[in-house]
Amino acid sequence: MRLGNSLNIKGDLAAAEDVTVNFAFDGTIDIAGHRLAIMEGASVQAAVKASSVEVRGHFDGHISADRVELGPNAVVTASVVAPRIVLHDGAQLTGPVNTDRAQAAVVVAHHRQKGA
Repeated sequence: MRLGNSLNIKGDLAAAEDVTVNFAFDGTIDIAGHRLAIMEGASVQAAVKASSVEVRGHFDGHISADRVELGPNAVVTASVVAPRIVLHDGAQLTGPVNTDRAQAAVVVAHHRQKGA
């Protein structure tokens, strides 16, 4: 899903596909199992749940993902729960990062899937 950069959206976003944000967004983003890309020029204030999150723009809030990547121009003020984090030279991250809790959540999820 790709929307234009002149948008300013407030609310809850849920999708069953990858999402690219090139606009201002304030709310929640739930795309479990999919990729979220926050492009340069985008400003997102949200609680995010996704398989993978790539930030190249501005982000404030909370990220819960299997993998988080912050590009060289990313400015992030957030709590991050992810077993894998990539910070490119120049990326700015302010906030707590928890990789242990994320790993425990992944193990629990795998066990629940086996039991289903």
